[in-house]
Amino acid sequence: MIAKLILNLYFWPAFALITVAAMSLAPLLILVNRLWIRMETESFVRIGVRIYGRILIILLFPFIRVRVRDQRGDHALPVIYTANHQSAIDPYLFGILRGDNGFITTWPFGIPLYSRFMKICSYINAGLGFDHVRAEALRLLGGGCSLIIWPEGHRSRDGATGRFKNGAFVIAAEAGVPVVPVCIEGSGEIMPPGARLLSPGVVTVTLLEPVYFEGKAGEPADVHRLKTRVRDRIISAMAAGRRRAQNSPISLDSAMEER
Repeated sequence: MIAKLILNLYFWPAFALITVAAMSLAPLLILVNRLWIRMETESFVRIGVRIYGRILIILLFPFIRVRVRDQRGDHALPVIYTANHQSAIDPYLFGILRGDNGFITTWPFGIPLYSRFMKICSYINAGLGFDHVRAEALRLLGGGCSLIIWPEGHRSRDGATGRFKNGAFVIAAEAGVPVVPVCIEGSGEIMPPGARLLSPGVVTVTLLEPVYFEGKAGEPADVHRLKTRVRDRIISAMAAGRRRAQNSPISLDSAMEER
C-alpha cells in the first residue's frame, strides 16, 4: 500500500509536467524540423510521441518494471502490430518500438490536447468508420509507417482475450504486409479498467513472430484464417507466460534486480 501511494504521488505530477513540457516544445521542434531536419512533419511528430512514451515507461521504474521479449526475428517493414488490450497504459508501452509507427484508435481523439497531436501524426480515428480507416491505413503503410491496433476494440475486463474484429486483417491482406502479434501481460493488474491509480508490478510485452497472409485479398475465409492464427498465437503466449510465472515466480524486487 505504501509503495502504491508513493508511486502515484510521484508519477502523476511527473506525467503532467512532462506532458505539458512536450506539448509546449512541440511547435518549436516542428519549426526546427521544417527549417533544418526536413523530415515529413507527421513522421517527425510520431517519433516524438514514441520518445514521449518511452520516457513515461522509464519514469515508472522502479515501481513498475516493463520487460520486453522480442521474438520477431528478421522481417520486412512496415507491419501491423495487433495486441491484446488490458489497460489504459497499453498505448504507452509501444514506446519500446523503434521506427515509424502509428495508432488506429478512438478515445484519444476525444481529449482536446491529445486530439490535436493525433491529427498532426495522422493517427487513424477508428470512430470515423472502416472506409476511412482502410484508406488512411493503406496510405500510411504505403509510406513505410507501421500500424498499431487492438483488434478486440476495447479493454478486457477479466484478462481473457476477446473476439477479434476483422479490420486489421483485411488491411494486412490488401496491403500485403505481415501482422506481428503482441502479447501484453500484467498491465491489467497495474491499472485495470475503471481504476484511477497505478499499482506496482511487472508488465511483460512479447513481440511474436510475424504472421503472413496466405490466400486472396477480399476472400473472407482467408482473412478469417489470418485472424485466427494471430489470436491463437497471442493466447498461446499468454498461457506460456502463466506457466513461467508458476514455475518461476517473479517478485517486484527480483524484477528490479534484472534491470
